[in-house]
Amino acid sequence: MAGIFEWQAPTIAYQTLAIIGIIMYIFIFKLDSVLSKENVKKVHNFTEKCFIGCNNKEVCDKINCLRSPGYYLFENERNEKCLITRWEISHIVTHMVLGYYTNFYVSFGIGTGFELYEHFVHDCGSLLDFMYNMLGFLIGSYFKPQIK
Repeated sequence: MAGIFEWQAPTIAYQTLAIIGIIMYIFIFKLDSVLSKENVKKVHNFTEKCFIGCNNKEVCDKINCLRSPGYYLFENERNEKCLITRWEISHIVTHMVLGYYTNFYVSFGIGTGFELYEHFVHDCGSLLDFMYNMLGFLIGSYFKPQIK
């Protein structure tokens, strides 16, 4: 278990962190300055689509309570019957990479920083993201070669 708190290769980890950070920042907060408004809506419509649906209204309501009111950027696109969106899958994949190349503190710090920024600046955060970040980190760290 000590391996999850160690860096595998700092040079690769720093490069990976920098690339992931830049891509995530542009994708989350500056996409409208890179793409046209129509294309931004297409991207967000794609990421906000449901990956795993929810058929139980009680469960769906509890899941949606964990998402900020602005989670769905286009209110008319709001999906009340979604357990996991494609955007949440991107959290898992991102933190798989972080789990493979970095340690728990780096992954948790990046995830928390982004979630706080999303919640307080854009009102689009989700408490579920912490769970998905942790899941991704655990998967990535599981496949990390152990340093002996």
